[in-house]
Amino acid sequence: MSVSVSTDGSDVTLNFSDLPDQRITTNEVIRLGPGASMVGDFDSNGSVDFLDFFMFADAFGSDGRAKLFALAEEMIGLPRAVSLAQNYPNPFNSATTIEYALRSASGVLLEVYDLGGQRVRKLVDHYHDGGRYTVSWDALDKAGKPLSSGVYLMRLQALDRVETRKMMLMK
Repeated sequence: MSVSVSTDGSDVTLNFSDLPDQRITTNEVIRLGPGASMVGDFDSNGSVDFLDFFMFADAFGSDGRAKLFALAEEMIGLPRAVSLAQNYPNPFNSATTIEYALRSASGVLLEVYDLGGQRVRKLVDHYHDGGRYTVSWDALDKAGKPLSSGVYLMRLQALDRVETRKMMLMK
């Protein structure tokens, strides 16, 4: 797919080369807010981000939206699906970083389990917009007590998917 983008102040036009008659112009459906500081800042927060992309994409039918999502995957790194990356560092001593990504808005549950299947800590339990997120875990249980060395499992549940990865705590 090839896409050309042209702007003229408050209007953005996307032309899809595989469908010559397919033009999507923001002027037809979305105007920049009075406080917007740049083209594409549809929520007027001063930056062009994933929320602006979703506001733009929601204005089009399924064909246009599919093309916009393909463009976003390629150009701005919109995740293709739910993904849970391997924590780093791994093995870790006192803290580790966990990254995950969502293609679209969803409730997210990220938990840590021991090998016996007992939940030792809930790290995330709330609604997120689509995008990439990072959380840090300090190797403490839900009561704030340090955990012993060993293998732990991180489990991400979002958008009807579950992903699990192993982590190694070494003290």
